[in-house]
Amino acid sequence: MLASVQCGNSAIERVLMSFTFSQIRNRLEQHSREEVGPNTQRVWASVALIMREADGDRGLELMFIRRAKRKGDPWSGHMAFPGGREEPKDPSLLSTSMRETLEEVGVDLHQHGVHLGTLDDQMSPLREAQNALIIRPHVFQLKAGSDWVCEPNEEVSQVFWFTLTELWDPQYRGWMPYEWKGQSIRLPIVRIGEADIWGLSLRMLDNFSEILDSGAAC
Repeated sequence: MLASVQCGNSAIERVLMSFTFSQIRNRLEQHSREEVGPNTQRVWASVALIMREADGDRGLELMFIRRAKRKGDPWSGHMAFPGGREEPKDPSLLSTSMRETLEEVGVDLHQHGVHLGTLDDQMSPLREAQNALIIRPHVFQLKAGSDWVCEPNEEVSQVFWFTLTELWDPQYRGWMPYEWKGQSIRLPIVRIGEADIWGLSLRMLDNFSEILDSGAAC
């Protein structure tokens, strides 16, 4: 990850702040993506990693949401990216991510977004084997100057924007205790203020970091 390469913090910050959308698109196009093969028994979902230009000279920033607390939802109250399960009406998982983004935060990526590429498929540990839930993350750029408005629905309690520099700064990295199948384990976590990013969302974020890191120079 960029936060762990052999650069000082100021060098990492310069690398992250200097990334352009075209460079990110190129890195994603060059990446040999890990893709889970089709299987009728699997459940598919897709999420959107949405970036925009930060105010001032702080580089790019990435949208996160906090899911509303809802009974029976295994991700209730968690930090996440906009997204959800594929529906029969969706022509592709890319369409799923765009539809879910419009429903959850009111941002029309058809009109205001540019698709930059796709990250590796991720399998949820909550569902295994043939009934596994597979998430395909898509990366988007919000067009500069477009008049998009963020309007979260009842499934979203908060919307956050963090710069890439913040997200991969080692000072925000740590570990959290977690009970898994009767065992106490430690999971990596990113804590920025009241936001706590871990689990699948952090796996996607780290995958994004690794792809951007390919070829990055200090």
